Amino acid sequence: MMAAIIIIGLLIFYNKGTENSQPPDFSNPPNDSPLRVQMGSKYVTDKSLWGNLIFNKERVSGNYQNTDDKDQILETIETYHRSWLDGNNQKIKKLLDDGIVRFRSATSTYGLLSTLERINNESRGERPSGHLSSMQLEIDDIYINSEENFAIALYAVGIRGGARWEYSDLATIFQVFQKDSDQWKIISHIESFKLDNDIVNKPPESVPNRRAPFTFDFVYPVKDLKRAIEFYAPLLGTPEIITATKASFRVRDSYFELDSQPIDKRIRIIDGDANGYATINVDSLDKIKKQINKSLNVDLKIIPCNGNQCLITEDLSGNITIWRERNPITTSQSIPKILELKIKDSSRIYSKSYEALAAWAENNGSKLMQMQTSDALWIDDAYGIAKGSEEIKHALISRWKLFDRGSNGIDANLKIKNFESIKLSNHFLSYLEISVEMKTNPKGSYDFFLMQIWNEDNEDLKLQSTFIAEKRRLKNMPVNSMDYTAYPVNDLGKDGRYYKNIFGSEPYRDDNWFGFWSTTSVFGLVGPLSKDSWQPVPHKGNGYADLSIRSADEVYEYLKSKGSVFPVVEGIGDTSGIDPQPGYNQILAVDSEGNLINFSQYLEY
Repeated sequence: MMAAIIIIGLLIFYNKGTENSQPPDFSNPPNDSPLRVQMGSKYVTDKSLWGNLIFNKERVSGNYQNTDDKDQILETIETYHRSWLDGNNQKIKKLLDDGIVRFRSATSTYGLLSTLERINNESRGERPSGHLSSMQLEIDDIYINSEENFAIALYAVGIRGGARWEYSDLATIFQVFQKDSDQWKIISHIESFKLDNDIVNKPPESVPNRRAPFTFDFVYPVKDLKRAIEFYAPLLGTPEIITATKASFRVRDSYFELDSQPIDKRIRIIDGDANGYATINVDSLDKIKKQINKSLNVDLKIIPCNGNQCLITEDLSGNITIWRERNPITTSQSIPKILELKIKDSSRIYSKSYEALAAWAENNGSKLMQMQTSDALWIDDAYGIAKGSEEIKHALISRWKLFDRGSNGIDANLKIKNFESIKLSNHFLSYLEISVEMKTNPKGSYDFFLMQIWNEDNEDLKLQSTFIAEKRRLKNMPVNSMDYTAYPVNDLGKDGRYYKNIFGSEPYRDDNWFGFWSTTSVFGLVGPLSKDSWQPVPHKGNGYADLSIRSADEVYEYLKSKGSVFPVVEGIGDTSGIDPQPGYNQILAVDSEGNLINFSQYLEY
């Protein structure tokens, strides 16, 4: 029986001051030995590790006027995370300013009450009876810059967790403090799970980790696109993209797609079966091709696909998988438009923030650099961390080249809303929420949260710190994400090794299950339980998606109203209809097109 973890947020690789993408190292021959199907984990079995907080205070850098301020800020950071692990909102409340703005797990809260409510409902990992958390936190690589009543801190938090299996994660945190009656209080907290940090201790290679270098979409072949959209739209909302042959639903960093004209003739529908397949985004198809050739020794051809390049492959069990290398395109010379949604602000801080955003959208590096201090800090969780002018210049150029763009900037219009600013001593703290709407290729659209710190300098404002963090597009729909996808395989150990060599990461293990972390969904493999269990059909898409839902009862009633059937498939579920599993309830159904689809409501997070 398989189980899945709701995804807090996952990671992409980066080096400070360099490009974020670090695909797996293909220079060494792959290890061809099968992966162990079950592995012990001291962390899972030794509950004394749960709830631990490790604070590497010796690794502190920065500029601070006196050591007392530094020590008090470190104490505030430590108390915050200790209280968060313990679920102690009363202690956390004493550390937060009434005007706190907090961004975590790709969503934002404004003000003390909404922030405390959000913190109270956040996952501390699975929490078996008698335990407040199954997570261990390690604070490291701390940078502090403090003045008389104002301070910032940038640091990383290594995460280890696991009540049923072990995993590793990492958060990058930026906090702003102001002194209130001799106490440092947090007035801003920005947290991203999308960056790695080479300074923070990495777990052993055998530990599953969420520091994953890939994103992927999952595609279902359909017979009638209009009918399929009508089936899924009440669950997922209106598709973000609809063409004559395809509909794409955004599910966090991924897309769940319906395709009436699949890219390959081998992709077909067997009624009542799992027929889906993954399209995995990679930096280099040539590297993927070489890696697959080492394992399979097959002749693979790269083909064009919707303006990109694709490689269509079969794994060791005959499951079709598509690998995609995106090609940014040169577009028209139109200048990006910034559309202000319900913002009526004539302040100079808003004017400066708007000016900086326009320079970013127009790829005007010289202007953007002129607006910053010489020792500015620039954090973009789609790229990495840069400090100082030279690193920031490189970061901007590297980030912009990934966009579709013309000579006057990125091929997009920007919608902005929810501008906030706070005066702190001789600084301004500003926030803005931005939707980047790509024009030629809507799939590249995304939202981000922008935090800026401005210094007053001879009646001018200079940008001291910037944090750009991808923001989740929230929908009030029954489905809130795609938690995992699953392929059946003939030999879990051998197929697990095949995918580990390509992804460069260790999977987590459950009963007869391997799960590889992507940025927001799990790419899963299921081994055979018996001759009658779910197994792959060679030369076909054999996968299904699991959609995370708010209510199993709600979705079950909807599926019944659409005439769905609820099969029992060994290796996927045990009970027709709502199927209780440890920590979650799932529903395995057949959609309007004959595809197996799974839904899960998680209960322990």
